[in-house]
Parts: sequence; C-alpha cells; structure tokens
Amino acid sequence: MKKLSFFLFLHVFILSLTSCVDSEEINRSSYVSYAVIDHAEDMGGYVLNLPNVVLAAPELASSNLTKGNCIQVHFTIDYNNQPFSYYTATGIQYKLLNNTSAKIESGDMNDEYKDSINRITLEETSPLLLGNLFVNIERKEESSQLYSYELICNPDSIDEKGVNTVFLKAHQSDKTAGNATNFSIETFNLKPLFEAYGEKDSTVVAPDPEQIYILLNLKYQSGIKEGIPVYKAYNNEPLKIAIFK
Repeated sequence: MKKLSFFLFLHVFILSLTSCVDSEEINRSSYVSYAVIDHAEDMGGYVLNLPNVVLAAPELASSNLTKGNCIQVHFTIDYNNQPFSYYTATGIQYKLLNNTSAKIESGDMNDEYKDSINRITLEETSPLLLGNLFVNIERKEESSQLYSYELICNPDSIDEKGVNTVFLKAHQSDKTAGNATNFSIETFNLKPLFEAYGEKDSTVVAPDPEQIYILLNLKYQSGIKEGIPVYKAYNNEPLKIAIFK
C-alpha cells in the first residue's frame, strides 16, 4: 500500500472521535460507517478504508472478506490501547454489500432492468474507497422482493462539455428477502470507467500521492413511458471521482 499523507485527515478524524469520549478514564468510542476492505503490510494486514482515514483491522484476518469488498461496519477505537503509530479498529461487526462492476454499453439500454427507482443519494466519494461508489437507493413501495442493479456508461450520451453519463437501472428478481423494505445500499466498482476515461488530476501536488479522476453525469431510471425508460438526473453538476494512480 502506498504511503499516504493523511495527517490532516487523521487530525480532523481524531478531533471528531475524542469529542465522543466516554469519560476521562475510558477513552473509547464506537462508530458506524461504510468501508472498503484493503490490505497493507505496514499496518499488519487487513485494513478498513473509510472515506477519510485508514484503520488497521486485524480481527478481519479470520473473516471471509477479501480486498475490494464493500461493507457497512460498526467498530470501536480504544485510544488508551493503541500501541502503534496508526489506529486499530476492534469489536468489528459488518454487513457485506452488493458490489457490481460498472459497464460501458452503447445503444438504447432497453433490457430487463426496467423497474423504477424513486430517489437516490450518494455517500461521500474518496480515493480511499478504491473506485467504489456507494449509492443509497429508495423505491416507492415496500417489498420483500430482491432487486439487482446495473450502472451503465453510455458513450452515446456525452454532454456538450464532453462528460460521460452513467445510468442506474433496477431489476426486480424472483427471489425474496427476509423483510419488506423500500431502501438499500448498493456499491458499484468504477474501475472499467477509470481505465477507459481516467485523467491525471493536476490539482494534486506533492507530497500527496498521484490521482486520476473521471467526471460523470449520473442519471437513474425514475419511470417508464410507452415501454421506454425515463431517466432523472441526480444533480446538475458532474461527479468528480478520483482514485490513487
């Protein structure tokens, strides 16, 4: 793993953590976040890549998680028991999230993914998330049905500024989940898009590691009219997503 100059991130992160101290004697706090699993020899092996910091996670050595897995995670940091120069997460509980690779596809994209999405929001993007995009997806009706999702970059949909558009689409499967819900968190790996469209980020200067980035307009299928999918823009500005080179 590259040596990262995240002292500023760590400082901000530590300040927010110490505000949650249990008492003067017990300097320990618990958190809920999302993360990507990574491996760093200089931090003892398994690590949690959070949006703004990397934490050692030796407890995960006995898990079935592998590098690149995306998770929701609950963990504790005991500040009175940190023998290393980096922070270690303990008491880790996690939920493995679905992870789908984005694809590049021209044409009308008129496939089996035709179910409507009511609303989406994005979690914070960061180079530490290894090119994974975390998306909160909301449907209108609660259902125990499982849904699958795809994220398509369509080269036919480049805007006037030369920015590509990605389309989020849903498909209701014939499988059922344990509980009825209208909400899920899905993750999408953007590696194919970085390989096709990534550019060097000239705004990042030493000693920070080099980054490449992509700009994307994001739309999601909000309905269907006369058999044709209708898409809604997530926002009015392109997303800028970066990874370490």
